[in-house]
Amino acid sequence: MAITIDNSPSEYQSFHEDLWYVVSSTNTAQSNFKYVFDVYINSVLVARVKSFPQPTTNKGLFNVATIIRNYAASYFQPATAQTAFNYIGSGNRINYEVKFGEEYGGTTYTNLTTDTNDALNYYPSTLTGGTAYTGSWYQTYYMGNVISTRYNQAFTTKLSGNRVFLTIQNNQLNTPRDWKLSVVRNNGGTTTTSTPTAFTSISDVAVLDISPSAINTYLGTTFITSATDSYVVDINEDIAGTVYLATVTILCDSRYENIPLHFLNSFGGYDTMNFNMVNRQTRNAEKKSYEEIEWQYRSGDMHRFNANNVYYGGSKQFYTQQTISYRLISDWVNHTDYTWLRDLIMSPEVYMEYNGYFIPVTIGTSSWTEKKRFADKTYNLELDITLGTKEFSQFR
Repeated sequence: MAITIDNSPSEYQSFHEDLWYVVSSTNTAQSNFKYVFDVYINSVLVARVKSFPQPTTNKGLFNVATIIRNYAASYFQPATAQTAFNYIGSGNRINYEVKFGEEYGGTTYTNLTTDTNDALNYYPSTLTGGTAYTGSWYQTYYMGNVISTRYNQAFTTKLSGNRVFLTIQNNQLNTPRDWKLSVVRNNGGTTTTSTPTAFTSISDVAVLDISPSAINTYLGTTFITSATDSYVVDINEDIAGTVYLATVTILCDSRYENIPLHFLNSFGGYDTMNFNMVNRQTRNAEKKSYEEIEWQYRSGDMHRFNANNVYYGGSKQFYTQQTISYRLISDWVNHTDYTWLRDLIMSPEVYMEYNGYFIPVTIGTSSWTEKKRFADKTYNLELDITLGTKEFSQFR
């Protein structure tokens, strides 16, 4: 008995595309021969698939993506106590193992050969070309870097009251590397660099919170104050050095309500976009009612109203469900960030931060039109969102 793996998915390929295995065997001439594919997630058998050989090649073909996608889960986990390294874990990948076997003559032979691999939670664009489908494209741009295409000098935040998320991908999955942040603040033109901090070990992915409160907790002092106009966060890896510089501008108190949206971008990281212009709330109500008799017997006679002159009967509303929506308007954004924001419109996972809570929302805006730098001079983004949770008036 011999199973040979002729083709396997590449390392760090997306599990949102097909992940094909092609195998061959020396026993395909046996009676009722079938290939056996056992899929393991975290060392647990989750699926066994059997298939006949292909008619012309006698090869066994198996797409593992349809199985492992069932084990993808959100890793958006805002820490109650704000700090810079908000989440550290392996939420952006699924490690899987396929054990190959065969069946014939009424006997199943398992685990004749195996393959272990990692698949990531990004989706490759059709326009990036063929290399996007091998995983090498992702490795080139995002391993050991920030998982985002946003403009690194355009972060905005309030001094307190909301988060600013950014995600970094370790250089090599499941191989710990040390990361740290250093901060340079600008107080009215006077710059000050923070005291060096200890490195933090990351094996896979980390979601950073670079808001003022989180930075102050991380540094162990009130480094960002009301006198701070802006600050630069230096994201540093122990071997590669500085991998990203994020410039964060603190918003002045505005007459408009600031609403941050946190979302899963197309590369599997979490980003934050602040909408700080005129944001309007809309409520749509779904109502249900019944008809009550208008005359009731009281004090030996029929009456249309009670002793307090409140009329009986008529239409009684017993159910009111409110759907809450917002029309959000961003500040002016540059060409790079406008292109990045298509990830927000297409994102399947978006949260509105409101009073310290993260409310799931759906994006009602369904189209995005490219802007040209020399044709469209200034632009902002208008977005319609709907809260995923409903609000109910009093039941009767």
